[in-house]
Amino acid sequence: MTSLLDTSAATVHQGALRVAGDRHASSPVAWAESSGSRKFRPSGLSRPAAVPLAVILPVVLLALVDGSEGAVLREDFSGPRPDPRLWSVDTRNPPGVKVSTDGALRFIIPPGPGERPSAVMKSRFRLEGDFDIRAEFSIESLPMPRDGWINVELFIDGPGGPASVMRTNHSTEGAGFSCWWEPPAKGVPGVWTHVGSESKRATLQLKRERDLLTFHILNPGKMLDSSQETPDQIQLSSVKYGTLPIDRVELRVAVPETETRGNVAFHNVSIDADEIPESMAAGSPIGPGASYRMLLLGVSVGVLLFAAWLRRASS
Repeated sequence: MTSLLDTSAATVHQGALRVAGDRHASSPVAWAESSGSRKFRPSGLSRPAAVPLAVILPVVLLALVDGSEGAVLREDFSGPRPDPRLWSVDTRNPPGVKVSTDGALRFIIPPGPGERPSAVMKSRFRLEGDFDIRAEFSIESLPMPRDGWINVELFIDGPGGPASVMRTNHSTEGAGFSCWWEPPAKGVPGVWTHVGSESKRATLQLKRERDLLTFHILNPGKMLDSSQETPDQIQLSSVKYGTLPIDRVELRVAVPETETRGNVAFHNVSIDADEIPESMAAGSPIGPGASYRMLLLGVSVGVLLFAAWLRRASS
């Protein structure tokens, strides 16, 4: 015979089971007993819906990753002044040098004595990983110096040492294209290469792939060596530069002693790099780089793993 206390206890126990059962039934997570074991079954998302989701999300994310080619900067200097987020005029520029933007970055160099510092526009950003830097230049006038050289340069500096590719007028070598690299380690030979040309417009290129830095002239025009056909590009040299970040990029004119003024301009600067760290700053015109792509790739892998787990749990 069941006592009143036993009946009440049974009623409470059955009610608790009923409430617990209702809670599980209404939850997105359902538990089922199978052969004495408990199997987790997501009931809020049906298997037919989970499979397309598991396919679509990774495809979309991987497409975004594949469509991003690193950090990109395009500069035509079309504004009234250089973008202060990207460029700054070196305060050590020689007296009398005028730097302006009128659809190009223009340097006007007055006559003057030797041993003057270079006229420089330098970057406020760094480069990491592989990169391809191109700067088109034009020359209205470029005097031949009495001694040394006057250069229109695309210049970089970093732990791998200063390096430059340039159009130059040299007091002994004459007019032409040159490249230069000064390695940081003692005992390692540097690079100086010169080929004759009187071109007044071309594109200077510095390109790094892994640890190899190459110096190119694109669309150089006819060379002084009349036996050469007009090439599309010239590779002046290549060096083992290393893979550490580039601290700065400079557009500059090396200024020797001259009796007449120089007038040169840079147009259409383009930089493609794995990463330009300052590109993530607010308002920066530089596109996102490799870290953004890696984030997307990580999310894609996470979605794929979750989808695989979801499919296995739903079976």
